[in-house]
Amino acid sequence: MNENIKYIKSISEHKGWVNSLCLLHDNRFASCSNDGNIKIFNKSTYECEITIPIGKKFTLTSICQLDNNDILSSTNEKSILAFSISGNKYSLAFINKSAHDGWITKAISLPNNRYATSSNDNTISVWSCAPYSEIPLTTLIKHKQYINSMLYVKNKDLLISGSYDYSIIMWNATNYQSVLAIDGVYCCDRNSLMQIDEERIIVGGNNHIYIINISEGKVEQDVKDNIGFV
Repeated sequence: MNENIKYIKSISEHKGWVNSLCLLHDNRFASCSNDGNIKIFNKSTYECEITIPIGKKFTLTSICQLDNNDILSSTNEKSILAFSISGNKYSLAFINKSAHDGWITKAISLPNNRYATSSNDNTISVWSCAPYSEIPLTTLIKHKQYINSMLYVKNKDLLISGSYDYSIIMWNATNYQSVLAIDGVYCCDRNSLMQIDEERIIVGGNNHIYIINISEGKVEQDVKDNIGFV
């Protein structure tokens, strides 16, 4: 084990799987879970400062913070919920109960008061949060199966999506045009896409870890030996 990596603390506030985490603009971070709760923690003390109970029937699939500082969470019930946070108090800012025709796998913030959601209905929708609207700015339709994850790459202004259809698609995040598709890459989970530097992303798949050069549009490395299910 790397001696520079040290265990700090185990946080056991949730009663179900923790599906997503995000850093907030203040000194806190947020989590969402299968238990139907959003939790907000102090980043220094790791203490839970706010619990937002959505309800046990909801699996909260993803969480992010928007340009307007609201906390947005998606659910397996086709819903999007946004909460305004002031100190240790919260209020419901917006709800869309039918954002997709399937359950929502991922929600991410985009620049200019926008956010994107992906779904197992094979689509991505881009929405305004200034003001909130139940009608998307656009819907991106190119994947042939369940979309698992998305990532916004700021330095390239790219919205990148991964799917069960063994493809990664890069979209221009301003005009929403498809820029490039890379086939043969399996994106496994809603948190499987991550940027590692200005030119590359990492993708977790079924027994694979792919390193992709997004400028060249190619897989630089495919790690698949003895790593198990990713």
